[in-house]
Amino acid sequence: MAHYYKFRQVDKYSLSALAGCQLWFDKLSNQNDPFEGRYKLTFNPTAEQQASINKHFAHSTPEQLDIIFKTTGLQNPASCSPVELCEYYVRALAQDAANNLQQCLICSMSSSNIDGATDVKDPIENTLMWGHYAGGLRGFCLVFDEEKLTQSIFENTQRQAYPTPVQYSDVPTDIEATSFVTITNNVFAPNTEADIVQMLLNVSATKSLDWKGENEVRFLSHSSEQLVSYEAQALVGVIIGDKMQKSDRNLLLTILDSKYPHIEIKTAKTKRESYGLMFV
Repeated sequence: MAHYYKFRQVDKYSLSALAGCQLWFDKLSNQNDPFEGRYKLTFNPTAEQQASINKHFAHSTPEQLDIIFKTTGLQNPASCSPVELCEYYVRALAQDAANNLQQCLICSMSSSNIDGATDVKDPIENTLMWGHYAGGLRGFCLVFDEEKLTQSIFENTQRQAYPTPVQYSDVPTDIEATSFVTITNNVFAPNTEADIVQMLLNVSATKSLDWKGENEVRFLSHSSEQLVSYEAQALVGVIIGDKMQKSDRNLLLTILDSKYPHIEIKTAKTKRESYGLMFV
């Protein structure tokens, strides 16, 4: 059975969400990766696209030039060649889309599914995860059934949220600027907002190799709801850090006993003669 992990520190927000069977979806702009949503924008129209561009922009009407001015800020768009006008225009569309993307909501988790990778361990055994996201074993980790949680979130966001595995790369993803418009059969028009958002959301699921150990899966949401409910049965286990304060542990166990009597509870401890963890 594949699992999703959510590492948490003990605070009023994490305990309140746990008691309410809820997960917090935050804006992409609030994530801890300074390169979040980064991509490389290229402009390489095909010969067929260039022909359509030339036909569309060669004799631009005052109304069309006004749209270009309002989109790009170009003071004298009539002085540019058709291809230059197109490049300014689609790059401006791309920048607006990237700004809007930062407002999209995501909930990040780690996955137990490492697909046989030899350079990645199950994140539950990753001491950096416990150190950074769970207060150095003073917090806890929620263990979800992958299928049950996915279905639950999908239903409770009115089919507007779904998981996407993060891909890791040493360079940002390339996006062709002409992807932001339709250029076919001499028709030139911006793509729909939904198509653009979807394209950029997929790009946002690419991160630097520095983060590979997280083996992240992020739920991407088109919903405006930031607190999303899940079925209690989707949570199958909780692992409690051995350094958690006794009062915090007692409060956490009270919530678990009340809301999740079916789950397995373990404690994460450091091994004596290594940098490894054991779960008892």
